[in-house]
Amino acid sequence: MANGEQELVVIGSRFSTQRMIEQGGVSVAVARAHAKDLADKFPPAKVDELEKLLEEIRAAFGTQANAKEAFSTGNVPVNQRIDEAKRWISEVMSAADNAFEEEPEIGDQFHKAGKLGRSVPKITGRLQGLAALAQRHKAALAAWGVNDALLAQGPQLLAALSAADAAQELAVRDMPVATRQLNLRKGKAFLLLKKLARSGRTAFRDDAPTRDKLALDILKRTGRGADAGEQAPPAPPSAPPAPTA
Repeated sequence: MANGEQELVVIGSRFSTQRMIEQGGVSVAVARAHAKDLADKFPPAKVDELEKLLEEIRAAFGTQANAKEAFSTGNVPVNQRIDEAKRWISEVMSAADNAFEEEPEIGDQFHKAGKLGRSVPKITGRLQGLAALAQRHKAALAAWGVNDALLAQGPQLLAALSAADAAQELAVRDMPVATRQLNLRKGKAFLLLKKLARSGRTAFRDDAPTRDKLALDILKRTGRGADAGEQAPPAPPSAPPAPTA
C-alpha cells in the first residue's frame, strides 16, 4: 500500500534538506548521463518527477532555511523505539529457532509475519502477537535465554512504541503548513532517490564509481543539521558528459 501524506511528511522530516538537495543533484545528473543504462530499470519519467521535486524543495528551502523539521525527533523517539522493538523481536525469534528446531509446526508460528521494515503498525502487531506466543511457550524458550525479564519487555516495548508513534502523529498535525509541504516533497523525493539507488546497484554492478554516486550515505550522516541558519545551497551540478559508445 502506498504511503499516505502523513507518512511521507514523517519520512521527509528525517533528512537534512540541504543534503537531500546535494544528493538529489548528483543522482539526477547520473541518471541523465546514463539514461540508456537505466531506462528499463528507472524510467525517464521518474527522473523528471524527481528533478521537479528537487526544484520545489530548493525553492522552499530558499525561503525557509530553518525548516528542516517542525518537531524534535529527540522528543518523539519513534526511530529509537522501532530499533528497540526489532531487537527484541529478533532475539525472541532466534531463541525460538533453537527451541523448536525439531518441532517446525511450532517454530513456523514464530515466522508467520512478513517483512516489517520501519512500519509502526506492522511492528506493533508483531510485538503483540510474538509476546503472546512467547508467553505460551516460555518453558521451552527459557533454555535459550528468554527469561521472565525478557518476556516482560515485549508489552513494555509495545506500549512505548505506541506512545511515541501517537506523539509523533500529534506533532506532525501541528507542523506549520510550509514545513509540512517541504517535508512532504522531501518524503516523495527520498523514496525516488532510494529506488534510483536500488536500480543503480543492478545497472552498474560492474561500475562501482557510478553506482556509488547514487548511494544515499550522505542522507544518513548524523550530527548538527546542515539546514539551520545556512544559506540555500548552490545550484545542482550539471550533468556529466554522456558516456561514449
